[in-house]
Amino acid sequence: MMEIIKSWIMKLGTSDTIAEIMANSLAVTLIVVFSLLVYLILKGPILTGLTTLIARTRTKWDDALVDAKILHRLSKLVPAFLMYILVSIVLKEKQEWVKAITTVLQIYLTFFAVLIIDSLINLISNIYNLYFFAKQEIPITGMI
Repeated sequence: MMEIIKSWIMKLGTSDTIAEIMANSLAVTLIVVFSLLVYLILKGPILTGLTTLIARTRTKWDDALVDAKILHRLSKLVPAFLMYILVSIVLKEKQEWVKAITTVLQIYLTFFAVLIIDSLINLISNIYNLYFFAKQEIPITGMI
């Protein structure tokens, strides 16, 4: 794929080095745009539909799932993970680009993974506090 883009750019009259840099930059831009589209689809109709569906149920634990914003944070994790995979596939010849981009994405993924784990712990605590025995003599907050 990169060779096709590079040859197309070279037909425009650029040198080999500039064509290679432009092809790599274009590939990264396309990956970012694709990931942004995935994020917008997740954030828009899918997340809104799930939130509406969860609001209609009678159970309280799924309402706590929405209140903890776990689904919102997961919607930010999916495009970054997709970008992480695509960068290593598309830019396999440019290992220095792959290493720099994947390092930034690993930091981003780690940050949001920690936020999701924190939200899950808060969710467990909130769901536990909904039950009657949590209010009597068995608090869980000391264990969490």
